[in-house]
Amino acid sequence: MTYTGSMTTPVDIGTLIVTKPGYAGGKPHIQGTGITVISVGLFAQDGEAAEQIISEHYPQLSLAQVYAALAYFHVNRAEIDAILDEEERNFREGEAAQHTAADRR
Repeated sequence: MTYTGSMTTPVDIGTLIVTKPGYAGGKPHIQGTGITVISVGLFAQDGEAAEQIISEHYPQLSLAQVYAALAYFHVNRAEIDAILDEEERNFREGEAAQHTAADRR
């Protein structure tokens, strides 16, 4: 029996998720994309399977990239929750500022 598949170079899974200041809002994202770990994780949290996330939202991603994002999302939950809390605070502050500006008119 002979192997007929293609030989590929192993990928260090630690390189699939990156954080770069000024890119993707400084949030952890899938390398080479602007797709954040949080966006993938929240779709999964809403019950979507990895394949569904790809087919319905991010067809440019591989299954490995989605699973890497999901692993990061779950392993680094404290960091993810802190980012989500900050986003919520920023949203509420922006909302309050809009109401204040509208009240001045």
